[in-house]
Amino acid sequence: MVRYSQYREVRKLTDFYDEVNALVNGILNYKVTRKEAADRINALKKEYGEDSFPEINFQKEPRPWDVEYLQKLKMMNIAGACSEDFILHMAEVAEDIIWKRRIAIIVIAVIAIVILVVLFL
Repeated sequence: MVRYSQYREVRKLTDFYDEVNALVNGILNYKVTRKEAADRINALKKEYGEDSFPEINFQKEPRPWDVEYLQKLKMMNIAGACSEDFILHMAEVAEDIIWKRRIAIIVIAVIAIVILVVLFL
């Protein structure tokens, strides 16, 4: 028979991983920045304990990062990688990718404007 205290501990652990998964999904959808990820991790450590994030050893790939690398990190997360350093690295990679996309859009827009100006002058 399961005691109420055991149930509470299991429920607390489930809640923790639900929150970590929500954080990772936000990162993968480019909705959570590195700063926001660090703030949420600190809030989770306060609520669930300083040792709530397991330590893992993983090899960071050097820049430039791309979407394929972010997908590789996603697969590592699905396999159980969810240390603080790993999640912050994932947020850094996602932030880098989104900045590259924004810069590419700006460059394309500037080129389009220059072409339009040259054509109509």
